[in-house]
Amino acid sequence: MVLRYGEVVYLSAKDFDGQIISDVLCYARYALMETAIIATNMTDYNKKFYIDMTSLLPIFKKAYPNNTVVMIKNVISDDKEPEYFFLREFIELRSLKSLPAYRSLMISVTIC
Repeated sequence: MVLRYGEVVYLSAKDFDGQIISDVLCYARYALMETAIIATNMTDYNKKFYIDMTSLLPIFKKAYPNNTVVMIKNVISDDKEPEYFFLREFIELRSLKSLPAYRSLMISVTIC
């Protein structure tokens, strides 16, 4: 449902120097209980980056307290167990992502 009806929030991919990587498309689809974060590598070579999700903070701050726990799951490669974070901790996390050429990743963020 979140992919069809969720509000679109634009995000950015950044390298570890904080420079925006323009050829990786990042956005989120937000609904009250679930958010999907999508990143797509638009190049013909591998990209390493982290997703800057700080634009989600004002949206989440309106609805949830700082101690809200979220379940994080990679939707496309379902081989790992879900991870749990405090919402603000997850938003500020600079977790390195690696995407092969012309591939996408989708992360499900579910409020617990």
